[in-house]
Amino acid sequence: MNKVTFSLNYRKPKLSYADDEELIVCLRYYYKSSSDSKSKVKKISTGVKCKIADWDIDWHKNQSRDPIKKSDPDHKRKNKILKVKAKSFLNNVKELISETKPKLSSKLNAKIPLGDLKNKWLNHKNKINLVNPANKRNIDIIVVGTGLAGGSASATLAELGYNVKTFCYQDSPRRAHSIAAQGGINA
Repeated sequence: MNKVTFSLNYRKPKLSYADDEELIVCLRYYYKSSSDSKSKVKKISTGVKCKIADWDIDWHKNQSRDPIKKSDPDHKRKNKILKVKAKSFLNNVKELISETKPKLSSKLNAKIPLGDLKNKWLNHKNKINLVNPANKRNIDIIVVGTGLAGGSASATLAELGYNVKTFCYQDSPRRAHSIAAQGGINA
């Protein structure tokens, strides 16, 4: 069952493509996982583009097993690249197909950062992933309270591009205690 085949990477129904459109050729690796008896498919892009008209649907029945037809002016180079990529994939298949099962434990993982108590926050900040600026608009941040801290946090995060949702139990955010207080900031 462990074998590599070639396929075009269709992103929409096949009938919606024209014959002169180029698609990327993918390697498809069929294997059975050790955990279940179901067969799985790993799909890897090769970076080689091919027109639909130049794709040989029955490439696996040919003697040469070349998926790109001779009608493509660069068919020899492309077929050679595909075969080299398939061969290197089969050589490195164990590293590319890794099935690590999470260990089941009866203990709850608290995810406490390593190190001394005074360095725990610094260690945590140094290990967390950064947010890509393009992904900021996909992240919703909830701010509870509209006082000075909540209002300034909401305004700053909104300026940075995050989706901010601010909650307060007053009838208006302006009625928060630090804003509508009798003394202090209003003095």
